[in-house]
Amino acid sequence: MAVLDQEISPSVSTPQQKRRPPHPFTNASLLSKLLFFWPYELMKKSDRVDDSNERCGFRVNAGDRAPIEEGDLPDVLEQDSSERNLQWFHRIWEAEKSRVARRNGSTSKQERPSLQRAIAVDFMKSLWYVQPLMLCSSAARLVQALALGLLLESFETSEHNPQAGKGYLWSGVLVVSGFVVLMEHHHVFFYTWRRGMQYRIACVAAIYDKSLRLSSCASVELGATARRNQKGVSSSSNASSGNVVNIATNDVERFLLATLFASYIWWAPIQSVAILIIGFINVGWSFVAGFGMLCVIFAPLQVWLGNRFAKMRSKIAAVTDERVTLVSQAVSGVRVMKMSGWEDKFNARIASIRERECRQIERVNLYRALNESIFFVSSVTISTIIFLLHVANGGLLSPRNVFSTIVLINVAQMEITKHLSLAVMGVSECQVSISRIQRYIESPELVKVDSDANALDEDEIKNAAVVAKNITCYWNGNARSSSQSTLQSEEEGQVPNPLLITALKDVTVHFNTASLTCVIGAVGSGKSALVQMIAGELTYSSGVLQRAKNNTVAYAPQDPWIMDGSIKENILMGLDLVPEFYERVVTACGLNVDMAQLRGGENTIVGDRGVQLSGGQRSRIALARGFYRD
Repeated sequence: MAVLDQEISPSVSTPQQKRRPPHPFTNASLLSKLLFFWPYELMKKSDRVDDSNERCGFRVNAGDRAPIEEGDLPDVLEQDSSERNLQWFHRIWEAEKSRVARRNGSTSKQERPSLQRAIAVDFMKSLWYVQPLMLCSSAARLVQALALGLLLESFETSEHNPQAGKGYLWSGVLVVSGFVVLMEHHHVFFYTWRRGMQYRIACVAAIYDKSLRLSSCASVELGATARRNQKGVSSSSNASSGNVVNIATNDVERFLLATLFASYIWWAPIQSVAILIIGFINVGWSFVAGFGMLCVIFAPLQVWLGNRFAKMRSKIAAVTDERVTLVSQAVSGVRVMKMSGWEDKFNARIASIRERECRQIERVNLYRALNESIFFVSSVTISTIIFLLHVANGGLLSPRNVFSTIVLINVAQMEITKHLSLAVMGVSECQVSISRIQRYIESPELVKVDSDANALDEDEIKNAAVVAKNITCYWNGNARSSSQSTLQSEEEGQVPNPLLITALKDVTVHFNTASLTCVIGAVGSGKSALVQMIAGELTYSSGVLQRAKNNTVAYAPQDPWIMDGSIKENILMGLDLVPEFYERVVTACGLNVDMAQLRGGENTIVGDRGVQLSGGQRSRIALARGFYRD
């Protein structure tokens, strides 16, 4: 149902819910945040004994625990709410478009807005405090490697041992360095993961917000990709249901891994250079040779694998879009499919697409297995090569050199072959996902064309609720913008764009107030297009549409949308209940007879898409919903 010229409440009237307790992170002390004590209150509620069995006469066992109920969950922090993150998304996107507009105005080179750049800039600004923590962690890991070697050297009984008697000192350094690494690891992961979650929430909210502004005709396909990109035609391939579901469920998950490891793109090389310097001082050129093998062979291999992940992610996403779209079509048309006996054909098509998808996923898993094997093999291989070269050049292997070198190589291996590879893979996949989200966000929206006030003479609009004069519109044309060139060519006597699909052409109609008008015609004559044009779902490219002042328009479609709730909730749709007017609407639409036959009356739960109701009952509910919005 589409409703114009009237503000609609976004929420549905529901019973008063129990107010949730405040989030424990809000009032947590510095020590609680530092040591993660603040979630303990929630986890402690799971220790409650479930006495429901005892009330029913059963024996209560020691292991019976009451589950955490919805009322036990704390309220969502404002920083993590959908409303707050949606506002943030619109703010950075508008700022990026303004930046590009200013840049294009001052230079001949035209640039397109980039959602990737906007999110990357925000990531650096919002998580700047993570970088000093990672600096401290990197320094602590290097200090640990040196302190371990010095601690082992302090155990030697040589008379000329400078570290003799300093065992407690280096033990304390090891403990302090380990504590720094521990705190940095958990806090950096917490804040970066939380920021990735906020990006995910923002994008899901933006996708939903965008879907409310798309035309109901947005799924019209134009055929081949080359034809969709031609001038004068707006591509709508990004608005298919399968693509939207895939973006909102799979693509947004890429933010978590990307934000978690993105900082290692620059910290891994910095720490590697520091490791190279310390290793050279420790064992000489043999360490440089082994480290060079790590950087020349293993690191490029990891980068190549990361790029392969990104390319294969794009292929998998395209196949998944196709599969989800076909499944959604099969579910929505399951009745026709069953009656026509098309189950086997649909099953074969879905299975074929799923097989292609599984083959791509298997290839990705092979690359992941190769990635993991490289991770476990690299440290042992490089350490062995370093020690062999060191002994071959006449060097001696002492406990200090051996253990310090092994720790340094382990740190370098973790940073380069694990963290850096995950960063490259995560950022590459996230770039693909952000590009897909941006294409959807930039999809053409429903152009809300207001009534052309004072466009017609008073005689033409006398006693009229709606007047349409010389209206022309297209199924796949962007009203008054993309089709402008076509209209101009028509005025000049040229041949119009053959790819535009005409919905209505030069239509003039007059609807009187306080009257019922029926539109009758053959199949495909434009009856539905006319109704959608009046409702605003199909914008017109030329002509004049004028409505009476202070009038509202409600649209009850042929295939009504029914949400999973009661009949009363479907009629009110968030509006306040006015009992007298509500009874008049129900009686006028004939729903009073239906409610008398249903066991629950107006509180009957209709099920998903109104599955518990007949087609006529769903249509009467949609009609009552439109009348109630007067």
